[in-house]
Amino acid sequence: MMHRFTVSVAAVVLLAANVIIPSAAAVQTKPAPAQKGIFDKKDREDLLKKVKDYLDPLEARSDAKDHDGVDSEKFKAADKKMKTGEEALRRHLKNNLSKKYKIDSDCLAATLDWTSILSEYLATHADFKKGATTGGVDTMIKLVEEPKNTYTRRIPKSYDPQKKSWPVFLVIQDKGKLSKQVIAEEFKGEGKVNILFEGDAENPGQIMVVIDIPDTAWDDQTKLHHAIMKPLREVRTILRVDPNRIAIGGIGAGVRAAATVFDRFPFLFSAFVAKGGDPGDIKPENFLNTPILLMGDASGFDREVGDGAGGKAKWLDRAKAAGVDVTVSQAPKVDEIAGWLSKVVRNPYPSHILSVVKSERVQRPCVWFAYDPEPSKEVRVDVKADRETNEITVQCENVTRYYLFLSDAVVDLSKQVTIKTNGQEPRKETMPPTFETLKQCFESYYQGMDMGAIFTSRTRPIDVPRKKASDADFKPQSSPAGDPTASKPADGK
Repeated sequence: MMHRFTVSVAAVVLLAANVIIPSAAAVQTKPAPAQKGIFDKKDREDLLKKVKDYLDPLEARSDAKDHDGVDSEKFKAADKKMKTGEEALRRHLKNNLSKKYKIDSDCLAATLDWTSILSEYLATHADFKKGATTGGVDTMIKLVEEPKNTYTRRIPKSYDPQKKSWPVFLVIQDKGKLSKQVIAEEFKGEGKVNILFEGDAENPGQIMVVIDIPDTAWDDQTKLHHAIMKPLREVRTILRVDPNRIAIGGIGAGVRAAATVFDRFPFLFSAFVAKGGDPGDIKPENFLNTPILLMGDASGFDREVGDGAGGKAKWLDRAKAAGVDVTVSQAPKVDEIAGWLSKVVRNPYPSHILSVVKSERVQRPCVWFAYDPEPSKEVRVDVKADRETNEITVQCENVTRYYLFLSDAVVDLSKQVTIKTNGQEPRKETMPPTFETLKQCFESYYQGMDMGAIFTSRTRPIDVPRKKASDADFKPQSSPAGDPTASKPADGK
């Protein structure tokens, strides 16, 4: 039986002794965002057709550029067709939807409508029809690129890309076992129908992807990232995946590998699942917007880490202080795992972001916030957006500059936005959305990026004053009441 509660050290000790602590409340998801789509059904359908006439040649143009070059006839033809589609799309937005709904000429204020329409567009994507989609069968696949590892994929028998987008459960195997063993042994259902895979009236079912890590990749972070992310990109290319329901997890040594990848791409995942193992050096604050399920022995998460103020604290206690949602279960049944996964959905537009990492000088993306860290130092970032006051508050340490990638789901871009950095004099920014910025989101999808979140405005690099913030500044900022860290996806699927 699974119990959701704020975890303490005592809870972990009792769980290890086979004692289950009753939950103070039933498992609940947090409220969905207040913003809703504004277009009616007919307008959404018409807009989808216009978007398709633009994005189909955009994809052909991207393929021609990669394979034939920008001087090829294929590229030129696709480029011309793409521009024609873009012009028709923007005329439709300006002359029809903008006037009807009294919003900006490109309708960029309709963030959730755009997000939903892009998801619907993916349902018509040609690659989804080409992919091997035999349901209910464990298919082992070997990657042709380095590190040439294998993974096992199981697709629900009822899989149909025309009906809906599908959740993915990405699991990194323990050392010494094959991915096929995980599906057969670790996630074997209790009844005739395995609800984790096939779903039922309350659970959507899952596309299961279990990854084998080659011996050469466990201690090589670059190879490790490739071994995990390449199967995910491949699955997203041939199957219709719900971008707001991609859970990542691990078993034994695979837990630390999963945590390492989560820490590098925190904006991609809806949930983190661990059976045994430990999170390595990954800080608990980074899971603020990603619920955690700990199965079995949770002692690997009950260890001391720095508390950010020169002292020590237990990993789970530090997670509690940051407001991380943790569920601990000693021996959950597969049906219970399915039920838990069905309730955790990524919010692509969170109002509160925490990031604590030690990094080299490489830009770190955190949903709609990215930053340039000082190398080999622990970076601490605490960012909060308040849409009611239209303020963004940034507290950071060992960051040289940062960037904001915004939409009307985060702040009201029709008004001036106030940006506060480390208690310095606030700056006022006018950041009107632009179609050119939205196009960058379209183009990024063909590079394997996230299609579940869009941005329509971005700031110039904002330099951080060379002043170390005090430790007191890094007590996590309180989030607004009802802050949705596990909301419904924009397309409601």
